[in-house]
Amino acid sequence: MDRQTYRLVSLITVFILVCGYLFLFSEGGVLERSRLKRSTRELSRKTSEIKGESGRLRSLLQQYEAGRVREEDLVNSGYLRENDTIVILRELDPAQRRIGGPEVFESDGTGYLIPYRIGWGIVSISVVVLLILLRPKRVTEEQGY
Repeated sequence: MDRQTYRLVSLITVFILVCGYLFLFSEGGVLERSRLKRSTRELSRKTSEIKGESGRLRSLLQQYEAGRVREEDLVNSGYLRENDTIVILRELDPAQRRIGGPEVFESDGTGYLIPYRIGWGIVSISVVVLLILLRPKRVTEEQGY
């Protein structure tokens, strides 16, 4: 392979590697868009669940406004009937209480792409090293050409 053909092949290979990275792994890439679509579907599902819960609560509010209150709701609100027993549960000592929950980290959602990006980088570097190793040798006058 002569030098000009080698350069052309090298440029095309590097171009394909860069375009492949941008197409797959960038913020607007295919993998990120599919994650965003899944996220949108999940948010739509949660929104519909919340709308259903809202409708249920609105109908419950209308019942309360009309004066129809369930006995269970009265008990949960703190009203007591005759002969009911009150049980008081005291809090644990502040030293024994578990403060906070598991730490939640805000993320842009692209963390799952990191192993793929690293893999793509390793493959790209390997291809570039292979191109360097296979480049045509320079011909000098001493070699007789």
